[in-house]
Amino acid sequence: MRKVILIFLIIFFLHGCRPASREFYPIGIYTVPSEKAFGDACCAGFNTVLIYNTEPEVIIEAEKLAEKSGLKLVCYPGNYPSPDGSFYANRVDQTLKELRNSEYILAWYLYDEPEVYDLRSDHLYNFNLYIKERSPRIPTAFVVGNGEKYRNYAGCSDIAMLDWYPIPLYPPESIAHHITECRAYTGRDQPIWMVLQAFDWTLFSETVRSKGTGRVPTFEELKFMTFLSVVERVDGLFYWTYRTPKDEWIMLDHPGLWEDLNKVVKELNAYYAFLISKKRVEGLRVNETAKASRGQIRCLLKEVARSDLRRAVRITGSNTTEDIEAGYYLLAVNASGSKIEAEFLDFGICDRNVEELFSGDTLELKSGTILDVLSAYEVRLYYLGL
Repeated sequence: MRKVILIFLIIFFLHGCRPASREFYPIGIYTVPSEKAFGDACCAGFNTVLIYNTEPEVIIEAEKLAEKSGLKLVCYPGNYPSPDGSFYANRVDQTLKELRNSEYILAWYLYDEPEVYDLRSDHLYNFNLYIKERSPRIPTAFVVGNGEKYRNYAGCSDIAMLDWYPIPLYPPESIAHHITECRAYTGRDQPIWMVLQAFDWTLFSETVRSKGTGRVPTFEELKFMTFLSVVERVDGLFYWTYRTPKDEWIMLDHPGLWEDLNKVVKELNAYYAFLISKKRVEGLRVNETAKASRGQIRCLLKEVARSDLRRAVRITGSNTTEDIEAGYYLLAVNASGSKIEAEFLDFGICDRNVEELFSGDTLELKSGTILDVLSAYEVRLYYLGL
């Protein structure tokens, strides 16, 4: 009997559903499947690419190219539901037969913004079931363009994805609201992947074109949106986009934006151990000196263990993370357009000097408190020691 139970458990773990691993933190970009695009993504420090193609042959070749490039791939499983819920099962079956157990497919991408196309939730739910029955080990995902809209599609995938592109239409801090709304309808511990803006709305919005307000995000806005998402505890980050299928947008035509995005991705990789650490520390208080700014300093305090450092080196394939030490790290973001003086309280750590890693500044931690001034939309990362 024991042998039977052991065999059952081995089969279950080998062939059962592979959950979205918290060991791997995707840093991804939407793109087209080409050797140039995948190579550029890899060189920039991305570990994942997402493509829109639905042709099985293209997807199968993209999976091989992702393996060759050292990347994970998020892609359609050969098709997606029509408004009436139908789909080309033969194309899906062809794709899944070839790739259902691929270690390079990070997730099956079920749909792009179903709320925009009025796709019924039961149609998406049934499509998800069809995929899960044939490829149970690979998680599924779809993206919504508004956090509140996720409630209509809750339970239709393993991973929730959210895209919100505020520049120049909304304040960049509005990202936090949509993450909160999305999380209200996700399952317990369900991963959320955030898709951030790396393009200019001028090419896609008549409103922006008519007003002449379109522009790409600045480096400061890219960094702010990225680390605000981290503070809001998303489980992966993607950027839209390197290149669109019809070439409306080509990132390399905007070298300044590509350079800025590379800088942000480099910082994410440098502190990858912080991203994958599961040891969130509660109890930190923040006192903002100006009453009007209360609640604008968003924080995430984590302990990074040596095991996190080893995993980070293994996943990123880079020794840059070896420069990061084990200990406590505080990520703080000023989610407002004004300068704020803030006190970080109740660390329970003896007096010492602490380093702010992005600037190299040294601050004093005294009586469990750090006093600092954060400029508008500034991001600070403090190393507090062991």
